[in-house]
Amino acid sequence: MTTRDGFFLQNENDLLQQGLRCAGAINPLTNVGGKRSRVYDVIVIGAGYSGLTACRDLCIAGFNVLLLEARDRIGGRTFTAEVDGHLYEMGGTWVHWNQPHIYREMCRYSLTELLLSHDKSVGVNYYTAFLNGNRQIIDHEKAVLAPLFCMS
Repeated sequence: MTTRDGFFLQNENDLLQQGLRCAGAINPLTNVGGKRSRVYDVIVIGAGYSGLTACRDLCIAGFNVLLLEARDRIGGRTFTAEVDGHLYEMGGTWVHWNQPHIYREMCRYSLTELLLSHDKSVGVNYYTAFLNGNRQIIDHEKAVLAPLFCMS
């Protein structure tokens, strides 16, 4: 599915398109209450890692939980998008083994096969940039030498 978050350039002659393919994209309900009121023991605001973990653990403990998320995707600040068949990290998902609680959750869902940002063997030693009207692929080594730029 596609989320409304993010933009991409389909080709050099097109304008920016809104929305990126994302495994965390959801189609949330717009009306939770319906005709009958429901009482919840807990309301969790935000479907980031903390909110999702809290919601799951509270449900397992037997509580009636309502999870509210404003976006059309789960994950909060973590956001991996797919563009042109490549995965791009758009959020903050730097994970280190010194973060045992996050790593435990990743293990729970078999998400421990991580890409290293500088690992040439899996082809992720570069990023794509749109500079001066052209799409350019820049590898990490050359990026250190590249001049700073800003988009107007």
